[in-house]
Amino acid sequence: MAWVQEFTAAAIDHPSDVCRHLFAPALAAVFRADTGKSCLAYYGDVESPSYRIRHTLQDGPTAAVEAQQLGDGRTFGYFTILLTRLPSGWQAIDIVPGGSVRPR
Repeated sequence: MAWVQEFTAAAIDHPSDVCRHLFAPALAAVFRADTGKSCLAYYGDVESPSYRIRHTLQDGPTAAVEAQQLGDGRTFGYFTILLTRLPSGWQAIDIVPGGSVRPR
């Protein structure tokens, strides 16, 4: 949960922290292909972190944060952020769009 709190604050106030610290270099590097913008440009446009954390799952040095993007009273969809634990802390290695990994 500490990573989620760090990400929420950095996405609005310090987008360079997201791209240089909270995301693995390989994840930050593929942002342009997936979004049409660099990681820094993408998070530089964020005005509000409109998402709800649904679940956090951890197994040793790997974790998944299931979230649901929200906005204007509507639900936009689910996504999962995959994390790995490094000596310096947790770092995102992938963002996967789609539904929850567990059936409800």
